[in-house]
Amino acid sequence: MARAVVAGLHSIDAGPVHLVGISFGGMVAQTMAVARPDLIRSLTLVATSCTFPDPVRDMVRERGRVARTEGMAAIAPLHVQRWFPEAFRTRRPDVLDRAVKLMLRQDPELHASLWDTVAALDLERRLSSLSCPTMVVAGGEDMSATAAAVQLIVDQIAGATPQDSPHFQTAPNISAKSGCPASMRPNCLTSGRNRIFGMLGASS
Repeated sequence: MARAVVAGLHSIDAGPVHLVGISFGGMVAQTMAVARPDLIRSLTLVATSCTFPDPVRDMVRERGRVARTEGMAAIAPLHVQRWFPEAFRTRRPDVLDRAVKLMLRQDPELHASLWDTVAALDLERRLSSLSCPTMVVAGGEDMSATAAAVQLIVDQIAGATPQDSPHFQTAPNISAKSGCPASMRPNCLTSGRNRIFGMLGASS
């Protein structure tokens, strides 16, 4: 997937860019950054991880197994509980309904293959090669990318800045009441000429 992003940037003659990745998109963004640092002007990683302990890898593989053997109807309700804080689920059942309907349209095998990709993620030792300005955002209610997982990324990248946002989970781009707060916005948004490339992963 990182190679596909690189190809996309080349096709529009873009780069270096301010790269923003949310959840699974953050994993792709990290992979791209370590492979092609020449294409990255700054990196903003939101609700994501760089590696997992073995029990978490097993849990992730189990999500793929459920999708393959039981279908998307079995996995979709579990996802929305992880993605959205309880208060948001109560306030916006329409968004949950739309999210579930979108997931039910996904191919179970493709969905499962994404979990296989996540289970194999291990970028911890490679992140130290990065030198671009980096912000790493943790959600206080995020059950997937915990504060410890976010801090692990920060510890590997020289000069990386951690940012806590206490009231979102895995899908802050949807569940935040008024969009991302100013403190979470990449520094690139305040400068004059920028190319910003964003990726989000709705399956993680």
